[in-house]
Amino acid sequence: MKTSVILISSLAIGLGLSTPAMGEEAGWYARAHGGLSGLSDADGNFTFEGEQQPATGKTDTGGFAGIAGGYSFGNGWRTELAWEYRRNDFTGSIGSIDYPTADFASSIMYLNSVYAFGGNSKWTPYVGAGIAWAQEVDIDFERDGVEQSYSSSGNSGLQVFAGLEYTLSPRWVVSGELRYGNVSSLDLEPESGAPGMINDIDYQHTSLQLGLSYQF
Repeated sequence: MKTSVILISSLAIGLGLSTPAMGEEAGWYARAHGGLSGLSDADGNFTFEGEQQPATGKTDTGGFAGIAGGYSFGNGWRTELAWEYRRNDFTGSIGSIDYPTADFASSIMYLNSVYAFGGNSKWTPYVGAGIAWAQEVDIDFERDGVEQSYSSSGNSGLQVFAGLEYTLSPRWVVSGELRYGNVSSLDLEPESGAPGMINDIDYQHTSLQLGLSYQF
């Protein structure tokens, strides 16, 4: 996590010496994107009838997909609204009970501010940051054919990112991006009769993504 933040910060500082793209036209754009999702280990507490036990999970690399729409102001600055769904498998435990099959999934909205740096080539680096609103963050545990689900909604968080775009044509742009996001201190309520609740889970992801944008 710290390595990702340092990398993004260093890139942003380095790119800050560049000049914004003066020839960029103002207008709307849309993007589809997806890629690999790394997720921090899911460590929290399980509370049932006033007693607490540790709830832990070792996550695997997962995947995600999303869409975005935004407006470019023509001076390097853009603002956009994005939605993403991501899913990571993991092996977890609640107290002394192990769950060999489990997954951590989310549906999250983002409001981002982006700054693109200029140049005379088709390559354009950019950095950005945004706020997150979680439509749903969900954990499913499964053991012996029985599933226990816990979820939360309405939580907020932050993200930062840096990437590089390549102009394919006046309308089409492809991009590659490194992104870090965090929605912290989640309290997950039980679903479908599952016992107890899960407290103090942090949802921290690092993503490597490819995107394709269309400029209207």
